[in-house]
Amino acid sequence: MKASYSDEQIIQGIKARDNLVLTYLYTEYQEEIIDFIMTNKGDRKEAEDVFQDSFVKFYQKIHKKDFVLKKSFDAYFKSICLNTWISALKLKNKQNLTDIIPDEIDDTDMILFYEYKNEQVRKLARKEFLKLGESCRRMLNMYFFQRKQMAEIAFLMDYQNAQIAMNKKHKCLKYLKELIINHPTFKSLMNE
Repeated sequence: MKASYSDEQIIQGIKARDNLVLTYLYTEYQEEIIDFIMTNKGDRKEAEDVFQDSFVKFYQKIHKKDFVLKKSFDAYFKSICLNTWISALKLKNKQNLTDIIPDEIDDTDMILFYEYKNEQVRKLARKEFLKLGESCRRMLNMYFFQRKQMAEIAFLMDYQNAQIAMNKKHKCLKYLKELIINHPTFKSLMNE
């Protein structure tokens, strides 16, 4: 007999990384989500990616302090999967989305959609960051991630003073923004 879990047991099991609960969820939902996506212009690889991305999104959401499950796990998880697939389709411009978008999209669905867009922009930014020269990557890394002061950056990068370091940072940041803004993925995200 197949195990069954309450919504609370599922949430606690995911938080605890309980293999029985995780196996149950994959068994219970993976093929259903894959079948749905494959019947709506997706292939198996895309469907598996959507399922995995949705699972990660749910995992991240339940670890937020203010998380409250306002509907059943089943409905909530499927809405994450649906919105992830809709966003992926929009990015690919693969089909007319009116065929699979429900008549009413609630606030939670819209929040998830915007979170997906923001995550796609962050992924693009990380990808474009790697296209910068070594000097720019080092500069921006020290400033944004290591939180170093301009005087220290100037010293570490062998610039004459903090103002020169500041000017270099502005040039690097401007170039990174141009890379992101001019990327087709960014343009597509902004036109949604």
